[in-house]
Amino acid sequence: MPAVLNPSGISKATREYFKLIKWLGLPVSTLLGLDEHLPLLEKGVTSEIIGCSGPIPEGEKFIQLHVGPPNNMGMMPRAEATLAILFFEGNRLAPSQLGPAKAVTVACVPSSFCRLGLIRSGVSQQRIRTVPVPLDDQVWNPQVQPAFPNEGRFRFLFMNSIYERKGLDVLLRAYWEEFSKNEPVELVIKSYKEDDRPNAASDHIRKVAAKLGVDPSRRAPISVLDAPMRDEDVPPFMRSFDAVVSTHRSEGFGLTPFYAMALGVPVISTNYGGVTDFCKDDTAWLVEVESMVRPSAAEAKTFTHLQGVLWAEPDVMSARHAMRECMDNVPERDKKTDAGKRLVAEEFSMARCAGALVDALEAASPKCLGELASTTSFVNEKFQGEPFTMLEL
Repeated sequence: MPAVLNPSGISKATREYFKLIKWLGLPVSTLLGLDEHLPLLEKGVTSEIIGCSGPIPEGEKFIQLHVGPPNNMGMMPRAEATLAILFFEGNRLAPSQLGPAKAVTVACVPSSFCRLGLIRSGVSQQRIRTVPVPLDDQVWNPQVQPAFPNEGRFRFLFMNSIYERKGLDVLLRAYWEEFSKNEPVELVIKSYKEDDRPNAASDHIRKVAAKLGVDPSRRAPISVLDAPMRDEDVPPFMRSFDAVVSTHRSEGFGLTPFYAMALGVPVISTNYGGVTDFCKDDTAWLVEVESMVRPSAAEAKTFTHLQGVLWAEPDVMSARHAMRECMDNVPERDKKTDAGKRLVAEEFSMARCAGALVDALEAASPKCLGELASTTSFVNEKFQGEPFTMLEL
């Protein structure tokens, strides 16, 4: 029987690697290891995928390709070889992640940051391959038209969850301290209602304000959108903003600034994590790191794999300076934006990332790679390997 690729795990990046596999023309099975509780998936889409997914027939050879954190891998023992593209946010793997990461045939990473984390954790460099997230330039490109016009304000966009790791509290403090109520500026917070978040994003903002002793009504305006968004609406929505800000404490890769850069939207980003592969001095405004800290007890309780790791604490003054410079320095903004567009289009193209994936497949099982290339049939004809629909970045 011919070999097939079996992607497992659902994450925001899984879809992009699924597109890469299809771009290569390799046969794939349906996605396994689905998480029906993942809040980013539309219920109808989730049930449809679960309904058409199933076990690979006995006797079928396959390579399992997992995308996501190493603590939730769901590897299948029948696989001829197992690859994992490992996303993680600590400076090294947590103890619960190390076993699964060492068990795969080839441990792949999306960024230099994750590569260094694996090495720090004791994973052999000979078993590590870098396979960056590929850029689908049919979706993410500067030709995308804005969803709505500029209304005379410089609009900053924060587009992510409100977990501690994403650093919204840092951004709020920097924004309130830097901009006055009468300036032509606005911060838009685009989040979504995670299953484990009982309160609205606006409640979280009020708590941060109370902790800082800030009256938001006397400060520069903030708008909040706290609901999922359809796939096709995301690029034009992002394209409508003057800058995207990510004051994260850590990112394994950093899809939001990555996509913003591809769209030609100026990027402000913490100078830490996987984003440093594309957020550089000449492509983005970098928020410097004040110190390395441990996640709070509440964050580590929600994400147990964060226990014992370190991540960055962004410097508030640096964030203030970056936002002000991005707003006021038009020539520098144009220069960085143009450089960013070129970098992600060239360094993260389908062709470059496909070469990296082929290298990883060859390292895992050269024999299976040849079999993969020799067939065009899919295991599940109903699904046909089409990427699942994800409603949020």
